[in-house]
Amino acid sequence: ALGNEHPDTLTSIYCLAFLFHQQHRYEAASELYERASSGYQQVLGPEHPTTVACLKQYSSLMQEMMQHN
Repeated sequence: ALGNEHPDTLTSIYCLAFLFHQQHRYEAASELYERASSGYQQVLGPEHPTTVACLKQYSSLMQEMMQHN
């Protein structure tokens, strides 16, 4: 079994966050983006392209959440 911090596990979390984001399930997406981005930063580093992509999507979600409140 893969651990919680394994890159493949983090990618699954990131993909699920993206799916929730597209479904406008903002709270669920936010939790998962936070989990994935934190894990990516620890495992891959803050400047890794995957980490940066996840943080960009998380930022996009936050902007959408602010617009809807």
